[in-house]
Amino acid sequence: MAHDILIVDDEEDIRTQIAGILEDCGYRTRRASNSTETMDAMAGRQPALVILDVWLGDSEMDGLETLELIRRDYPEQQVVMISGHATFD
Repeated sequence: MAHDILIVDDEEDIRTQIAGILEDCGYRTRRASNSTETMDAMAGRQPALVILDVWLGDSEMDGLETLELIRRDYPEQQVVMISGHATFD
């Protein structure tokens, strides 16, 4: 059985690229574009891993705030944070 990975990014192209790479390696992927979709996906079936963008531009919450919700509700959840930005302000 393939591991289930949830990819969270507000840019569809990024979600598609990451999913393509992971699926080529045999992983099963799901995608979310904002904090609400992320938490809905987590409630439906907890993934083996969440790949979460730091900046969720079209979301009620950014990636760090979404991470806080994930940690609160799913403290054992494995999360990898990603960003296309070189520095944090």
